[in-house]
Amino acid sequence: MQNTSIDDLIRMISARGIMGIMRVIGPAVFALSWLVLPFVVSAVQRSTSHCRQELQALHSKMDLVMHRILLECEASQDLSPHETIHPPIIDGKVP
Repeated sequence: MQNTSIDDLIRMISARGIMGIMRVIGPAVFALSWLVLPFVVSAVQRSTSHCRQELQALHSKMDLVMHRILLECEASQDLSPHETIHPPIIDGKVP
């Protein structure tokens, strides 16, 4: 069994030199990056879309919480200083 393909590769490298090999590898890497780029862009768009949906859901929940807090604050201000929400318990009995 002969290793002619490996010998041919070594001869090609030595004939072209390092710069010649870089001239072949550089465009190949560039072409592969252009082929992979649409998949990367699509993945980033899906991720940002998912994050946007989660942030919108969080924003609506926070709006509900803020609305509830404001309503409770207004309700507590409507009470007179002597009025309480729960009547006092004296000797275990509610008056």
